[in-house]
Amino acid sequence: MQQEEYQFILDRLNSLKDLEDLHKRAGYRKDMLYNILGRKQVKLVLKNFHRLKKKSEYFYKEWKRGMTIKKIAEKEKFSPVLMAGFILLHEGFTKTEVRGLLLNPDSIKDSSLKKEIKEVVDTDFVYAPWAADIQTKNGENAEHRLEQWLTRRGYRFLTQAQIIERGLHEKTPDFLFQKPERINGITANWIESKASFGDRDELRKHYKKQLQPYVNLFGRGIVVYWYDYLEGIEVDPNVTVVNEEFFS
Repeated sequence: MQQEEYQFILDRLNSLKDLEDLHKRAGYRKDMLYNILGRKQVKLVLKNFHRLKKKSEYFYKEWKRGMTIKKIAEKEKFSPVLMAGFILLHEGFTKTEVRGLLLNPDSIKDSSLKKEIKEVVDTDFVYAPWAADIQTKNGENAEHRLEQWLTRRGYRFLTQAQIIERGLHEKTPDFLFQKPERINGITANWIESKASFGDRDELRKHYKKQLQPYVNLFGRGIVVYWYDYLEGIEVDPNVTVVNEEFFS
C-alpha cells in the first residue's frame, strides 16, 4: 500500500463505525482495518495514559454521579477497559481483583456493576481479554496457512516449535529452511509470519527485535504481513517484505 492511500485510511478511521463505512464504501478488508484502527488506538492510549491516570479520581467521582464507564471512556477517547481499571481501583478493588472481574464479569454480584463491566469488555476491541485471544488466534491461523502452503510445494523446513523443542537456536523464525530456497523468485533461508499491517513503526520494531537477528544468524529471509504493508520503507536488503498475495 502506498503512503497516500494509507494516510487516507488513517485520517478517516477513528471508530468501528468508520471501519464499517470504509469497508462498505471503499471495499477495504475488515481484518486490515481492525488492525490499523487497533494500533491507532494503542498509540493514543500510550500518549494519554499517564495524563488520564492522574485524573482517575475525577473519573471515579463522575462515575459515582451516574456517568457510565463507557461514556467516560468515550468522552476521553480512551480504552473502556483501562478506564474501568482506573475507576475500580478507587472503588477499593485490587489490581488482581480488577483483572478477575474483566476476565469473568459474570462473577460480579452487583447487577449494575456487572452490566457495566460486560458493556466495557464487549466494546473494547483492543484491551479486552477476548481481543488478545483473537489476535493470538489470527496469528496461529496465518502460520498454519503458510505451513500448508510450503508443505504442498515440497519445501523442507523446521517450524518455530520444532526449533525450540530441539534447542537449535536462541532466535526462532516461524519457518527455517534446511537449505536456502527459491520462493516465487526470492531466495530465503527463513520466513516470519505477521498477522498485522506493516506500517513504519511495526516494520522497524520487528526488524530490531526479530528480523535483524534472523539475518545475522541465517542470512536472507522473508517477512509476510497478511494485512498488507506500507511500501517504500527501507528495512534491509536481506529482508524481503511481502503481503498475502505473495502466497496466493
